[in-house]
Amino acid sequence: MPHAHDLALTGIPRSGTTLACTLINRLPQAVALAEPLDPASWPGDVDAQLALIGRQFAALRERCLRTGAAPSRQRQGVIVDNFFHGGGAEPRTYEAEVAEVAIGKPLRRDFLLAVKQNAAFLALLPRLSARLRVVAIVRHPLAVLASWSGVDLPVAQGRLPMAERLDAVLRATLDGEADVRRRQLHVLEWCYRRLGRARPRVAVVTYESMIASRGSTLLAACGLAADAFRDLPADWMRAPAAAPRERMQACARALLEMPADAAWRTFYGDADLQRRMDPLAP
Repeated sequence: MPHAHDLALTGIPRSGTTLACTLINRLPQAVALAEPLDPASWPGDVDAQLALIGRQFAALRERCLRTGAAPSRQRQGVIVDNFFHGGGAEPRTYEAEVAEVAIGKPLRRDFLLAVKQNAAFLALLPRLSARLRVVAIVRHPLAVLASWSGVDLPVAQGRLPMAERLDAVLRATLDGEADVRRRQLHVLEWCYRRLGRARPRVAVVTYESMIASRGSTLLAACGLAADAFRDLPADWMRAPAAAPRERMQACARALLEMPADAAWRTFYGDADLQRRMDPLAP
């Protein structure tokens, strides 16, 4: 059985899940690991996948307690809030690899262990949420879609390899679409729709609320005291780089042209998108 303090962290790519890891890691009895698992090595059967994930959580917890270290995506031994190079040139390059990171604090056996795996955990919803507490991060689709086109990741081409490995329908759909933007929109719809269907079993936190509340909405979703981040420094988060105006305008038009029942609208809506579009007008 999974430990009562195990937590699967997932979300839409580029929505703030790595930032969520860094916030959780500020807590004295919590460890958040960024993509320590290798979904490419998982078995093909869903029940076997879920059983393996349970064993992997247990092994990671024991490793943290026994050695004071665990595998995670990191940069120079640190799980930072953004693994992309912060310069202005695009595409922004991904600068992280999986390696041992030091936990750096004494842990009780009941510490919170959060494991972030975006695409793979999304693909396993809702079955995963029947076994583990799941917290998911979403972000406004305009910011997400604009971000995807400026990073050196498969999603820039409208592909989500780990999810496609676990979801044959998604893979076939993307294989059959030649247009990059339409593939991106399909991936976006797939992400939002899976999370929409998984609620309320999955606690969904918006990036915007996480920032505005200085992390308290994330803490509440994790079942933790909401005032634990009251001492965050004023510069606790870097302002995200703004995408070019022309790209933002094109992404906004693409979102508005999606069907009325597009899943992103259950989280945000056209009025909110219009407010974001107004400053983009020429």
